[in-house]
Amino acid sequence: MENMLSIGIIGCGNIGRTHAASIAKAGTCRVAACCDIDPAALAAFGDAFKVERRTLAYRELLGWSGIDAVTVGLPNHLHAPVTIDALRAGRHVFCEKPIALNMTEADAMARMSRESGKRLVIGVVNRWSDSINRIKGIVSRGEIGDVYQVNVMFKSFRSIPGLGGWFTDKARAGGGVMIDWGVHFIDLVFYILGGPTVKAVSGKGFGVLARNPEGYRFLDMWAGPPIAGGVCDVEEYASGIIRTDGAFITFEGAWAQNINERAMYVDFLGSRGGIRLDYGAGFTIYGQADDYLFETKPMATDSDFFVNEFRGFADAVLTGKPSRADIAVVLPVQKVLDMFYASSREDREVTS
Repeated sequence: MENMLSIGIIGCGNIGRTHAASIAKAGTCRVAACCDIDPAALAAFGDAFKVERRTLAYRELLGWSGIDAVTVGLPNHLHAPVTIDALRAGRHVFCEKPIALNMTEADAMARMSRESGKRLVIGVVNRWSDSINRIKGIVSRGEIGDVYQVNVMFKSFRSIPGLGGWFTDKARAGGGVMIDWGVHFIDLVFYILGGPTVKAVSGKGFGVLARNPEGYRFLDMWAGPPIAGGVCDVEEYASGIIRTDGAFITFEGAWAQNINERAMYVDFLGSRGGIRLDYGAGFTIYGQADDYLFETKPMATDSDFFVNEFRGFADAVLTGKPSRADIAVVLPVQKVLDMFYASSREDREVTS
């Protein structure tokens, strides 16, 4: 490996392209091979990123020499089996979020990482955001006092992704907006707060607007277009609470709702001040100084957190240092997802 990490891309769709573009800019890693079951997607990806070693079978890629690590950018139900195979084959793995469909699969992935001695990093990219790391520093230094409440919003109007495809198929996705968007927001909150212990989760998911996909009208559909005759059996709306040994956390999220509003923010309420993170657009600090109140919005431009993510992955593999996104520190978020879906299904609060 020396000073350059050679990576094979497994999955040449949108997220695989994001991975490849970020790897190209990172400077400490390179795309050495690619794989996809779709010949057209494989060819287009290989040509776009000038990758010569290509295959339709990921196990063939795992058998090639000169591949130090792989990225897994596949539908959620494939995360566990492909990651476990890669670790068993002696490859370090960068697996896109969420970790897996459920905690059982996630635990199996973590166990194989330990047994193989290979790094398993999860694509919770917000841990590499400059703004989020600045907020983490402010909170950890106690500048806004004790954080007692966190309010999380991740809502859009009519933007269910890839309706009828794997995004809306519970068997392949594991869930809807909560496992897709919610995982990012819960993870960044846990990261900023320093990993609180979860005591209980109570929540509800609603899947009502697109149960008849042909009748669903929308303004936006990333990962589209709609697939006629496809399945939609996941939640497009989710809300709930998370009780921890520290802050009380509330959340509300929607791929789609019948209110034309987009809300993407997180409020951290402290005993001495507060912070609103405007997702992807910086943050504002509120507080009191002497006999007046203040509101401050730092003027700083974030670097590319996808590029930072792969610099971090390469550094963790090449130096052996822990990654801030190692599976061990992300597992509590998978646990919250499991608890949320159990609470929604059983109409009760779920305790740890």
